[in-house]
Amino acid sequence: MSSIYATRKAWMKKITRLVPLFLGLSVINVASLCLSTTQKAEALTASDWVGTWICNNDGQPPVQVRFWLHYDSVIGQIGDNSWAVIQRPYDPSIDPPTDRKDHVLPLSVQSNQTQWFLAIHTWDQRYASGFSKWNGSVYGMSCTRQ
Repeated sequence: MSSIYATRKAWMKKITRLVPLFLGLSVINVASLCLSTTQKAEALTASDWVGTWICNNDGQPPVQVRFWLHYDSVIGQIGDNSWAVIQRPYDPSIDPPTDRKDHVLPLSVQSNQTQWFLAIHTWDQRYASGFSKWNGSVYGMSCTRQ
């Protein structure tokens, strides 16, 4: 019986020595996480959207979208259909509220007056998510830079 008590006592002594170490590390990790999430992501410009993207719109087959700059605005073409997309001004009556308008790309598809709203992912700028709005209905979409 005394050997079990001695073993428990030895383990408790070891554990109580390690607890402050673990607590200290977890406090440091939480503090660094809080500091890193309060930093703002780098501002984007229209040229950050330039390139070829593969976009999925509400479960439809993926389409290739090419974006390029025309003066300071983004314009593009959807697939091989020559459907033009033109950057439009941010519109609070259509678009979700955001304080970071440099990370979003409001677009208008000229052929059918569909409104697109894409937000580039700040943690990985190869991805953008958003929605399209057509005929009063909203459809989710996501895009991957090629």
